[in-house]
Amino acid sequence: MLTAIRLGIQGVNDRLRLAELLTYRLCHDISGPVGTLMGALGMARENPGSAGEALGLAGDVAVSLGQRVHLVRAAWGAAVSTVSVVAFAALCEGLPQARRVKVSFEDLRPGGALCPEMTRLLLNVLILAGESMPRGGVVIVAGDTSGAITVRLVGVGAAWPADFAGWLADASRAWAAVEGMTPEMARGLQGPLTALIGHAGGIRMGFLMARAAEEAPPLILTP
Repeated sequence: MLTAIRLGIQGVNDRLRLAELLTYRLCHDISGPVGTLMGALGMARENPGSAGEALGLAGDVAVSLGQRVHLVRAAWGAAVSTVSVVAFAALCEGLPQARRVKVSFEDLRPGGALCPEMTRLLLNVLILAGESMPRGGVVIVAGDTSGAITVRLVGVGAAWPADFAGWLADASRAWAAVEGMTPEMARGLQGPLTALIGHAGGIRMGFLMARAAEEAPPLILTP
């Protein structure tokens, strides 16, 4: 998991709190697929006549869980090596909202690669983007892998967290939000965590002007 030192956290209690919140968040994200997998295997064992269908479902869920593990390791673990756009897109297949939120890389200049810091930050931005689109839609990633990258949300009701701009402007405000969370509030961790990862990686994050009043403002990431 992310080290507290890299996020500017100094106290032991602070590190424990972040570890607790990340653990609750991770368990919440994988509990549904794990439950489905166990149910499918149980059905195959108890009802041999439906084993073929149940095992097919179990196989699909196992693939989904594997993709989720690869995503979490890259997003919340130690910074990975430089990643090509193709490899990055493959990681995004493990996004929790992948079924209802599509990520488009068509406007991202091809042929480049993302540095470790940008890879980890952009993955966290995309996790947050999925959470910010309750009715689904498309997340458009555009720009240059060696320069600025923009992330735009296109969907009904899409909106970044209300306090996200403040967290991006001041790391201490992001950490204050984390400090105020209980384990039961861990679902809200992704916003301040994403801001802290950006600050720690030396990547500036801010908003551009939205194209329409009802559209969420595009987020720009600048190394």
